[in-house]
Amino acid sequence: MMIELSKVSKSYCKGKYALQDINLKFDKGDFVGVLGNNGAGKSTLFKIITGIITDYQGQCTVFGKKSSIQLSNEISYIPEVRGLDTKAYVLEHLVDLLQYKGYSKKEAKERIIRWMEKFDMIKYQYNRVGQLSKGNQQKLQIILAIANEPKVLILDEPFSGLDVITCNDIWNVLEELNKQGCTIIFSTHEIDSKLLKCNKYIFIKEGSIVASGTLNQITGQYKKVLEINNTSFEPSKVKDIIKDNFLEKRDDYYYVEVDDDEMAYQIFEKMQNKFSRKFWIREKNLEEIYFHINE
Repeated sequence: MMIELSKVSKSYCKGKYALQDINLKFDKGDFVGVLGNNGAGKSTLFKIITGIITDYQGQCTVFGKKSSIQLSNEISYIPEVRGLDTKAYVLEHLVDLLQYKGYSKKEAKERIIRWMEKFDMIKYQYNRVGQLSKGNQQKLQIILAIANEPKVLILDEPFSGLDVITCNDIWNVLEELNKQGCTIIFSTHEIDSKLLKCNKYIFIKEGSIVASGTLNQITGQYKKVLEINNTSFEPSKVKDIIKDNFLEKRDDYYYVEVDDDEMAYQIFEKMQNKFSRKFWIREKNLEEIYFHINE
């Protein structure tokens, strides 16, 4: 087990917990999305794993040792608040920072240049950091974080405020690193189809883990969704069947929360005209689960 948290809690003031009774395990090669609203506890979780926060209750071990900032050569962390000096020159600044991880100036420069070329960022090597767009500054943060080839890469809201192309570039690099064996853990409150690339998910709300596991493990905990496209469908006629389950219409489709296949069959029997362009039962998707948890 690469990372394990057992009964971890952290409070910043008496009676107010940022995290409470957290139990989690991360394995080598995991690609984990940590989903939750702002203030849910995602950043606190990451700071405990990386050893930035040490005054917590419970136990957090990394590679079998107590979490510590001394493990920064093996765990790279990109916080939500970026830390580059906007007045510094790009290449010089990244090389200087990488030397703090124990590399000679020559080796640090070789590593930074190699990754800058991969990101198509070498053309900015003599620019000041502050002259670059927000997306390109984020790429610099990632270059610095991965130049030492860490075993674990943790990113706090890496896609926030970035354009679609930059997000796609970052996703491609994260996938490549993960295929090479790097464990990727990142937080987000933005749900899109690319999250399906993850092999595990953690939903966190108000400092507690609400759901965690593979997509199948998580979706299996929730009711299914029935999608209906039928011109004769009358919602009023199935209210007694669905009871408190949600029912909503978007464009020409009705989305009905159902307990099981039997409930869907009862709805079908209530329809005056059985012909449907679509009558499909499926698992809830990540976005629906996210909204269900945070409603």
